[in-house]
Amino acid sequence: MSWPRDPELDEIFPGAEHLSRLKLLSENPPHRIEPGLMYRATLRRRLMQEAWAMAEPRLPWWRRLLAPPGLAWAGATIGVLLVAFLAYTLTVSPTTSSKTVAWNSPLQDAHAVATVQPIVLTFKEPVDHHSVEAAVRIEPATRVTYEWQGNDLKVTPVNRLAPGTQYQVSLAPSARTESGQPVPVRPAVVFVTQPAPPPTPAPTPTPAPGVAGEQLLGSVGAAPAAWSRDGSTLYLITPEGELVAYTIANGKTAVVASGVTRVAVGPDGSPAYASGGEVSYGQQKLTADRPLALGFRNGRLLVLAGRSVLTVAVQPAAQPPAPETSASPAVSSTPATPSPSASPSATTPSPTPASPTQVASLGQDPSAGDFSPNGDRLAYLTAGGLHVLELSTGKDSVIGSATGLGDWSPDSSRYAYLDVDGAHITDGHAAVLLTAVAGLSGLSWSGGDDLLLAGSSGISLVHADGSELRLLSTGAYGQPDWAPGAGVFAFHRAGQLFTARVPSARAAPASTQEDVLEAFLRARSAGNAESATSYLDEAGKQAFAGLKLVYKGNDGQLVSYSVLFSQPGRAVVRLVIAQGQERQVVMETLTFARQGSAKTMVHGATETAAPPLGSGPNVLSVTATGHQLRVTFDADLDPATIAGVSLSGVRGPNSYDASTRTVVIDVGSALVPGNTYTLGVTAGVKDVNHAPATPFKLNLLGPPLT
Repeated sequence: MSWPRDPELDEIFPGAEHLSRLKLLSENPPHRIEPGLMYRATLRRRLMQEAWAMAEPRLPWWRRLLAPPGLAWAGATIGVLLVAFLAYTLTVSPTTSSKTVAWNSPLQDAHAVATVQPIVLTFKEPVDHHSVEAAVRIEPATRVTYEWQGNDLKVTPVNRLAPGTQYQVSLAPSARTESGQPVPVRPAVVFVTQPAPPPTPAPTPTPAPGVAGEQLLGSVGAAPAAWSRDGSTLYLITPEGELVAYTIANGKTAVVASGVTRVAVGPDGSPAYASGGEVSYGQQKLTADRPLALGFRNGRLLVLAGRSVLTVAVQPAAQPPAPETSASPAVSSTPATPSPSASPSATTPSPTPASPTQVASLGQDPSAGDFSPNGDRLAYLTAGGLHVLELSTGKDSVIGSATGLGDWSPDSSRYAYLDVDGAHITDGHAAVLLTAVAGLSGLSWSGGDDLLLAGSSGISLVHADGSELRLLSTGAYGQPDWAPGAGVFAFHRAGQLFTARVPSARAAPASTQEDVLEAFLRARSAGNAESATSYLDEAGKQAFAGLKLVYKGNDGQLVSYSVLFSQPGRAVVRLVIAQGQERQVVMETLTFARQGSAKTMVHGATETAAPPLGSGPNVLSVTATGHQLRVTFDADLDPATIAGVSLSGVRGPNSYDASTRTVVIDVGSALVPGNTYTLGVTAGVKDVNHAPATPFKLNLLGPPLT
């Protein structure tokens, strides 16, 4: 039997043996195998699916990309890239810390900041000191010095900060950490300084018989309390030595320090206090042996320590902590409780040591002392009696015997004190008997010419010439202390401190225009419409009917004010109104009129819009002294640019007082009475950072200089 020949097999199997086997296999064909029904059905279904898929249109590319095969390839690609990036980071990139370095300041959003307050910047981690100092930006431009205390940078103005001014402190991007990373950028620290103090304190109304509104403040030690300069806050020392600030208006309290034995209030309203053989005032600490008295003279702190009278330049003083406890009622029998959380140590840096200078030495060991308000004199007690020391000349006068210290008159010209036979007054050389009242334990001088005399049987009022002595109230009163500019006084009774009010009887001395203006603006700043209205006469009320007397709610908030210029009967003020992040500037011209023999009142008002305050120098105030016109700015100026300050009709070079940021124009006799002159400031005036001044014009009547 023959079989069909296959040429391909002949080529693969050319040998005879292979051919014989092939022939044998061909003679026995395989049996036919039929596929099963399941196999046929499965094969049919698969063939039909492939046919349908081939007949359908091609899918878009994005659907094919998201199909399982595409996703698999994409995942593999991403994995390769991540591995490559990680390898590059670990082998090529430098090893640096990625931690965030935050910084802040306790002055953030603060108001009424003292003009001698340092600006403290606190960093969470170490930074490069040189780069941070170079990166500090202060607006308005201010010359400063730098001091590091750990991670805290204390920025101290060379001169005082400008009063009533909003400051912004920021860091440029060039600031670096110790590891060389940029210090994170954050919004500027914004704060507002306290307004400029009025030229003279407001006179105190003369009280009449009657004591009302006794209010218990709490337990106190033997150390005398101290009033703030405006009479709004009383600083008292508890038996445990805690220094507590008590706000009279609302009864709020705050603990300022502990271990305190003596307290006095500085020119900026901050307390100086003695504790543990040291005197602290803001950021300054002075080691002193047995500090017996504290005072201030020409901007310098005075300390009586042993037989030495020491003085030291006042460093910026931190503001006392804001009272935090709830308000007390008008009359209370429960002591106000200080808030432990109000301790300033958590928010203000520790004081730094200072080197004092001895200005006087006493011939005997003193047991107590009392500096005059102006700091020119010291009354002190020794075993030999009461002495008065003139600090300027060193003259020490023995006045006579005394049972204790007394009180200085507001003008520092007289000192009232007690002896076994009554109350005396001395001018520092000789003493006269004021009144022969037995059993007195304390006295206090009012802002006018009256004194409170306190004892175990009652409290009396007497004029400084010894006339009109009258009993105000019976009962035990000790260590009276009259608040400045108010009919309120504090007194001791059975280890407790009280306050009370003395109603006014005689007509108060006529207030000056400056007094009324300052009180009027202060009431408006506090949003107290009732108090502000009390300084308006009928014409003034009509004038403000179409103006904003106080700013509240949608009207914004009065954040700062400045008295730009004041002449008899007229003043120009600048108000800065905050509405969110925006600042609006309003210029007001106020007129004044005296109501017969009563006090001066606001008689009229006009308002004009003003350009916003720029980041460069802005005029802060204009004052007339002698034959000079002094224009004070809020920024340190470049002296080469002060020619941009001019007064119409006056020719001649200007001068610059860097310590007060003041341009001085020598007017001489160039002004004609009744004529109007224009003071102008151009953008040619620049600060030390070369920022141009905000243009300014002010009309004034000649001659304002007398």
